[in-house]
Amino acid sequence: MYFGEFLNSKLLGKLNKGLLVLAILFGLAAAGLGVGAVLESSKVHSMKEEIASKSKAIVDAQEAQKEEKAKPVGDKLPMGTAMVGLFQTRLNKLVSDNSCTLSQFQASDQMAPFVSTFTATPSTGSFGQVDVKMVLLGPTRAVIQTLKDIDTLGIPYEFTSVEMSRTQVSTAGEATVSANVSLRVLVISGGA
Repeated sequence: MYFGEFLNSKLLGKLNKGLLVLAILFGLAAAGLGVGAVLESSKVHSMKEEIASKSKAIVDAQEAQKEEKAKPVGDKLPMGTAMVGLFQTRLNKLVSDNSCTLSQFQASDQMAPFVSTFTATPSTGSFGQVDVKMVLLGPTRAVIQTLKDIDTLGIPYEFTSVEMSRTQVSTAGEATVSANVSLRVLVISGGA
């Protein structure tokens, strides 16, 4: 019986070692699956965040588009040389508000690529420029205030030249001036 017990104990020992090895392998496999699940969960979470941010961007773009469509026509800037017409309309009101007169307004009917006075290379964007020449008449303070307030028109421009000359002096000593102004109105390409 001693030999039988010996074989049983050896067999049980090997069986226990085999079960232990199987348990370790099973544990490693379960741990590997757990790590894989955590990694996949992280990927899914990252994808959900990306989808949420892109969905928000789409909703924001749609809202911006709705707001743009809801704006009154007067708030939208026209395309092409039509923007010069809007510039002139707004300038006429500004001149009137500042108590001087716009005696001449000439705009080119051609739109050229935008080239800033401060650079020699044309813009590659969707902008062009239209040359405008105008003459403002009125008291010095009124003409200067009008020139300062052109930036309130909401249309981008760049002065090319401004030449002022006195035309007369009132009995109170206030000078009336004529301002010959050349500028470039920046326009969005397209349209008429």
